[in-house]
Amino acid sequence: MSNLDHGAESETTAAERLKRLLDLIPASAYAKIHACYHLQVPPHWQFADRINDDFHLIYIKGGEGSYTIEGNPVAFERGKIIFVGSGTQHEARQNRNRPPQIIPVRFGLCDSATGEPVRMERGPFWFELADEPGQELLRLFEKLHRRFAAGNDPELAVAGLIVTELLFACYMRLIGGDDAAPWDARLEKAKLAMEAAPGRRFDPSELAALAGLSEKYFRTRFKRQYGLTPAAWMTKVRMEYARFLLLEGGQSVKQIAEQLGYPDLYSFSKQFKQATGQSPLRWRLSAASSSAGSPRGTGPRPQ
Repeated sequence: MSNLDHGAESETTAAERLKRLLDLIPASAYAKIHACYHLQVPPHWQFADRINDDFHLIYIKGGEGSYTIEGNPVAFERGKIIFVGSGTQHEARQNRNRPPQIIPVRFGLCDSATGEPVRMERGPFWFELADEPGQELLRLFEKLHRRFAAGNDPELAVAGLIVTELLFACYMRLIGGDDAAPWDARLEKAKLAMEAAPGRRFDPSELAALAGLSEKYFRTRFKRQYGLTPAAWMTKVRMEYARFLLLEGGQSVKQIAEQLGYPDLYSFSKQFKQATGQSPLRWRLSAASSSAGSPRGTGPRPQ
């Protein structure tokens, strides 16, 4: 067993316990899938007083049944996700007239350096939550099953990454983060337009029209979904493109400022420094020095 275990601690919430698990990934540990199925349970399926050493995650696609977790009844409902932690007592029942359709996953953590199983704190640790109307979590569960079912090492490694993505999505829902909000695909049209033309200055009303929304609702919904206002996102896009051009484009700082639509070099340099903490020239010199050993070469670059 790995020495990455946790000692007994005072009672904490499921979100806090899940956060401690996620904090180990990927630097200290990685997720390894032990089992994953996509099925309608057989008539004899049920169990009592089960305590697993590994973690259990299940998606309910349909049918009727229930878990009882540490004495708490949890009904199976379409779109429900249930997580049962290591050392948590649970039992299962089904309605044989409407047997559950489920995607169950069992996994553990392995030490990133040694590959040995990581011993986590045991004890009651579970939660339930519902998938969103867009069924983002269902798509992840189904992708996970496809990767695991392929059976070869690269696919199994990807399956472990998908488990991590699932756990993070669950964590964000538990804490009520931005990922808990339903995804609005209409906003992508405006976002993609900004990313395709970093040198253009978009009017907010134009972006709202691309999304088919009122300007006020567009601003509010955009910030909720992406964490930035449309204006701040445009600045983010320009700064990312500026960093690319500074390192790869072979243009002077003044030329880059003009390409990105700034009225003068001073305006560009001021915003770039606000975003990165460095002037464009200092950032270029620092980035070029850091990548001196890369295949791009180390020849002189324009100032």
